[in-house]
Amino acid sequence: MDTGHDSYQPAPFTSPARHAAYSGNVLLLIAMIGGPVTGRELFPRAPYPASTWRRRALLWRSQFSAEAWRNLAAILSLGRTWYRNDRDVSIDMAPEQGWSVPELDPYWTFYGSTHAISREWEGWHAVQTLHLLRESHFTCDLAEDIAWHALEAITRELDGNDGSDPDDVEATSAFGVLSPDRALSATNAITRVWLASSRPAGSDDLQQAYGDCLLVILRSRDDGDTASRNAYLARILRQLAADRDRLSPVYRAKVLGFLSCLNEPIVNESYLARFPVVRRWVKQAFEDVGWSAASE
Repeated sequence: MDTGHDSYQPAPFTSPARHAAYSGNVLLLIAMIGGPVTGRELFPRAPYPASTWRRRALLWRSQFSAEAWRNLAAILSLGRTWYRNDRDVSIDMAPEQGWSVPELDPYWTFYGSTHAISREWEGWHAVQTLHLLRESHFTCDLAEDIAWHALEAITRELDGNDGSDPDDVEATSAFGVLSPDRALSATNAITRVWLASSRPAGSDDLQQAYGDCLLVILRSRDDGDTASRNAYLARILRQLAADRDRLSPVYRAKVLGFLSCLNEPIVNESYLARFPVVRRWVKQAFEDVGWSAASE
């Protein structure tokens, strides 16, 4: 008599794991048989389908093995959509060659959340980076750890407050609006400048990165927050000075005019007297387009 499988028992599943497996299989069948399905179709009674989808996806991630979760996200493609001015999702079977994640849309991310924002705003700061880091660290999630590790040096340098003051405006969690359809965080905009500067591209690409970054830094914080604004502008000014020969005098004169019109400007003598190294950067960047210590 064959007794080799006497110890075999069905794998034990908790109640949440059974619900996750059942709902995940149902979703796969719906996508395979019926084609694309939206969040409002999956959850017709949910007032906010995108939020309900997130909770369901977190259930799958928490109950599936790492391989099963990764396979689910590869087999099914997801689009972040809008329906009647509210967030929605669209799920479909991924093409054979796989699917790519589009550039994140901060309006979609924040709209309808507890930190709801408006397209009419110039910018917003809704949550502290320290809190995001704590939440991510608390979950011990591989994907989040990898993403935060990539940003660790930047966030520790640009988001250096201790989280005790909710009014502290940072870079990673502070967003500036460039158009009704486009907003960037200050960290994203600053990183784009650094990348464009190190890329052997034309001046138009570099000028666009600088222009976007200056506006994002300005619009991502209140007018009275000149301390953090100037701290970030100083970093960009250092890079601009290094890129002087790649930027036209006309463009650099435009930047000088932009900086000079700000409240407590970084090119003002009162600021430069406190930070002599910034004076050298200002001189290098703008001396040939009208700036001089005497004029300031």
